[in-house]
Amino acid sequence: MTDLIGVREFKISDLDDLEWFVANNDFSFFNDTSWTNHTDFFYNWIHSLKTSKLKKSSINYCVTYGDDFAGIIMFDSLKEFLGKGCEIGYIIDQEYRNKKVGQTSVQKGILKFFSETEMEYVLAKIKPQNVPSQKIAEKLGFKRSKIKDIYGNYNYELNRARFYKHK
Repeated sequence: MTDLIGVREFKISDLDDLEWFVANNDFSFFNDTSWTNHTDFFYNWIHSLKTSKLKKSSINYCVTYGDDFAGIIMFDSLKEFLGKGCEIGYIIDQEYRNKKVGQTSVQKGILKFFSETEMEYVLAKIKPQNVPSQKIAEKLGFKRSKIKDIYGNYNYELNRARFYKHK
């Protein structure tokens, strides 16, 4: 089953699938007052992709399950790592949650990211109520900081050496 899960570079031709994904998934469990509505975020991201205004400091991957669009993985440069790390964000289509698609695709995405960049760290900011995402991070070798960020998120950090050792 996990051999059907793929991760590839996000292409402009994926925009229709991304728009369908945003319109047909529930992002309410992500939303809080600390950050913009996730649906609005994705529509703004789509607009940036269409107009080529997406930051050059981000790398985006499409998650596939067979031929189907199953989610996205985004890596965005972090200033606090002085160009040595990125923040990872990922979301999987509701249809594919709880089927190892998240864990497998994030692992493949990180492997691809580390093989294509010289970055040393990946940071995931995960809300306390997002237990499935916390489990994915822990299974992949991320270490949770004892201190939450200013928005109440847990910071999970993974360095390149720990990832390859844990893999």
